[in-house]
Amino acid sequence: MAVRGRTAGAACCALVLMGPATVGADMPAGKPLLPPAVHGVWAYEPADCDVPDSDGLLTIEARSVEFFASAYDLRRATRLSNGTVRASGLRSD
Repeated sequence: MAVRGRTAGAACCALVLMGPATVGADMPAGKPLLPPAVHGVWAYEPADCDVPDSDGLLTIEARSVEFFASAYDLRRATRLSNGTVRASGLRSD
């Protein structure tokens, strides 16, 4: 899986996840936007997953993505024809 983020203004983001997905556009509130296969804690090294203040952590949940210094409250996700998922929402630092 590759994850890459791109900020678009002070309060929005676009996140592209490469991997399996069964996500549709405009999912109702409370429904997962990101596929369960990518949920969890990701890190540069496996040992970093046990260090809560590591700057290499990425936490992915059904409707949010949290990096070391920023978090994203996802509002919309779309599965693209090439299998990637594009999600957008509000960013906080």
